[in-house]
Amino acid sequence: MPLRTVDHFGGIAKSFHWIMAILMIGMVAVGLYMSDLPNSPDKFTIYGWHKTIGITILVLAVARLLWRLHSPRPRPLPTHHPLELLAAHTVHIVLYLTLFLMPISGYVMTSAAGFGFKVWGWQMPMLIPVDKVIAESAKEAHEIISNVLIGAFVLHVAGALKHHILDKDETLNRMLPAMFARRRGK
Repeated sequence: MPLRTVDHFGGIAKSFHWIMAILMIGMVAVGLYMSDLPNSPDKFTIYGWHKTIGITILVLAVARLLWRLHSPRPRPLPTHHPLELLAAHTVHIVLYLTLFLMPISGYVMTSAAGFGFKVWGWQMPMLIPVDKVIAESAKEAHEIISNVLIGAFVLHVAGALKHHILDKDETLNRMLPAMFARRRGK
């Protein structure tokens, strides 16, 4: 995969972006779905997979952040207004924070509730002793962070679509995989 250029994201950055987007959308959808299920073996299986993918997201978030520090963003387009750049930067920070805080709060909630779990066959250590108050606080934080993630995601998508549809600039195309990007004539 090519590295980024001054005008476009490279294949690794695009892969991280789209893999993380798909995983996070799926995790929020599954989280909303499973919370209303009655206790059953199927519910506990779904919870197990939710935890496994959550820890996987945490590992990918670390890798993504390290890649981001190694390979900075392309320069802004001339069509980007300074307030748009500030808004985009703020939304990106919030999205990165949720990539870390969602799995961490879930892990704390699980540990404090006394539920052990495995990730890809490996038993995860309990982070803290069983504590109902901490478990409940972590659960609340997990839900709040989920709502923040949804809001930031909506703003992120709205900004990309605004640039693509209204401004007709290359903002969205710079992050799309090459087979989906449609370069606009200059």
